[in-house]
Amino acid sequence: MTSEKPSPFAASLLFSYVASFLYDGDAPLAERRAQALADTFDEDVGVTELAGLAQRGPWDLLVNATPAGTKGVADALPVPDATVQRARFVFDLVYNPPETPLLRSARNARVPGTSGLEMLLHQAAKAFELWTGKAADLRAMERAAMEALR
Repeated sequence: MTSEKPSPFAASLLFSYVASFLYDGDAPLAERRAQALADTFDEDVGVTELAGLAQRGPWDLLVNATPAGTKGVADALPVPDATVQRARFVFDLVYNPPETPLLRSARNARVPGTSGLEMLLHQAAKAFELWTGKAADLRAMERAAMEALR
């Protein structure tokens, strides 16, 4: 599956989706799911193998949706440093540890980024509001999360 000029945002979303399957080493499944996802976009979207990512880009957004870098999982980058350097922003869904290898690589390359903690907090706040009908104290939730991650 190839593409002339995939949207950087679509390509990064596709990458994060495919990477979550490649992480487990199931390349055929990743290819089928990548094709299914690519078919839902109005624009052409292509799949690039991990080894070729550093030659592509630049990326508007690089999203890590794999467990790579999570506390207790191999302390590894989900993509090569050269790929991180070509991103304009890095969003690592991993939130424990607060600075993952991917975020460290982004910081070293002077690429702004954030962890998944903000997303987790806002999901938790919304769930709290839906279940209780009361507004969540986001600051209290953030303090509790930070304490739990120490």
